[in-house]
Amino acid sequence: MGNSDSSESKFGLRILSLSTESPCQQLIPFLDIIVDAHTLEFDVHEFNISYFLSIVESSEGQDILLSVFSLEKRRIKTIRVTPVIIGGHYSLGIRVRPENIDQALRTIFKVNRVFEGGIGKKLGLKDEDWVIGVEEFSMSSLDDFCNKIGKIPLTVAIFNETIKKVRTLEIPICKFLGCEFAAGSINSFKPNFEENFLFCEDPIE
Repeated sequence: MGNSDSSESKFGLRILSLSTESPCQQLIPFLDIIVDAHTLEFDVHEFNISYFLSIVESSEGQDILLSVFSLEKRRIKTIRVTPVIIGGHYSLGIRVRPENIDQALRTIFKVNRVFEGGIGKKLGLKDEDWVIGVEEFSMSSLDDFCNKIGKIPLTVAIFNETIKKVRTLEIPICKFLGCEFAAGSINSFKPNFEENFLFCEDPIE
């Protein structure tokens, strides 16, 4: 992927969470996807998570340049990080998952309506929210997401357009969430090149 501003049809390592010791605190879980480290590129032919991990673990505390695709800004940023010793070996203190960038962009769903009395309302979902990811699996479609709600508990990443933050919600198994969702690019939040979006695990008050 290099320094291109296009997401193309590439794979990367999607950030799921950061430990408190992580030197990558500028990364935003679920919105940021690592696509390059040093000269290593992640795509359908060259992707190798083991090689990426070996770069970090063998760094001996030397700086690593990461190229990160932002789902929010729709462009690549480069950051310099220094691995730290966590659990006896060098680490970036992040949890990641291999993911297709195009698919990640397609599976951003707008919350159109939240019905009174539903679980979604009780969890604090609003019509200014977007579902941007799920911790348990990589979503393939809106139907995939809705079908899983009735089968397993989900940890869902929610982006809110008003306060410019991402938060996580724990959604229990339920037959009816009480929300109406919309899929498609027209319902995705628009790229933002000025705001710094924040990540928090606390529900919006």
